[in-house]
Amino acid sequence: MQTFEFKPALMRGRDNWTLDSGLVTHNGEPFCSLERVTALRYAEMSVKHTHSEWFELTVPGRVHRVSCNMPAGDDSNRQFRALCAAVLTDLAERKPGLQVTIGAGGAIRWAMFIIGAVAAVFGLIVLASIAFDAVRDAKVGFALLFSLGFVAFGAWLAWSYRPWAPPLLLPVSLARDLLSRLSVNEQPATGEEGGKNPEQDKG
Repeated sequence: MQTFEFKPALMRGRDNWTLDSGLVTHNGEPFCSLERVTALRYAEMSVKHTHSEWFELTVPGRVHRVSCNMPAGDDSNRQFRALCAAVLTDLAERKPGLQVTIGAGGAIRWAMFIIGAVAAVFGLIVLASIAFDAVRDAKVGFALLFSLGFVAFGAWLAWSYRPWAPPLLLPVSLARDLLSRLSVNEQPATGEEGGKNPEQDKG
């Protein structure tokens, strides 16, 4: 039996997880039987000081989600990733044909795409107002930098989370190796770090 303990969020207590003979338990209660798993997803998003990371196990009629919002390098985050890697190790033996979807999907993907598109359009509106002399000369420089920043950020965000892009899929064994390395190699987080860049979904 393997045991893991981590805080899912800063203001939450530590949760206890176990993996034993294909059964995942959460705080002593059955959580998910790996024999029933038909699909998997791992996603990570970091913006400035906000981090979100989750692992989904889909079984017929339900999606089980394990999440951790502690930053990369934090002990809770390493334990979370170690749990994910352990689950993938078990599934690599039970169901080697499974693939893991990497990156956010569904409503989250649409929300990020819309936020990016709105930011880009707002930046373009400010640029247009500069072109039509709607901004005072003393503030043209600031308005230009502001609008270009919004356009660049919005376009990048919308493109990164474009809903029509095919998802990135990894074989369960490769995803296991990735999570195993991440759970071991991340450096401890410090209060001065701003976190990783937002997740760039390659799919």
